[in-house]
Amino acid sequence: MRGLMPSEIEVLLRDRPRVVRIMSKLVWLMGAICIAEDDWEVGDRQPLYDWDSVIEFVRTEGRCVNPIVTRVIFSPQAIIPIYDRGRKQEGRIPPQAWEISPPHWSIIFDDLVPVGQNFQLKQGGDWVSVEIWTGKPIRREVRSGNFYVEYHDFYATNRLGKF
Repeated sequence: MRGLMPSEIEVLLRDRPRVVRIMSKLVWLMGAICIAEDDWEVGDRQPLYDWDSVIEFVRTEGRCVNPIVTRVIFSPQAIIPIYDRGRKQEGRIPPQAWEISPPHWSIIFDDLVPVGQNFQLKQGGDWVSVEIWTGKPIRREVRSGNFYVEYHDFYATNRLGKF
């Protein structure tokens, strides 16, 4: 848990309606792809287009009592080489696959927990990914030439050491 100064909590709470308005509009317009910690299947996903449904997902899957958006990270389009963990020797062997990742926003939630007369931010009980994509991320295997859609959250997975 991370303790915050009362002034920091006041800023978060005062800014919350503005952030919710912006995120609600983006979710309504583009949809949000929500992935739970144990749901790492490759494939296309159906987006949620309602902010309240996104919040319910974060409450349920992330075990957050009072979810609050603490960061929104924009990632521009990228072409990413994908290597096996054990074979990552860039420049010496070709990657196993290439991914075209369109621009997207990663929405980071924390749990705002009351502690006495103050609040603390706590990372949710389980990791969740909420992303707003401008297109579908495509991965293409080098050997077979097969390609498929794969949603992920590089920011959160790198933070947790999943990749």
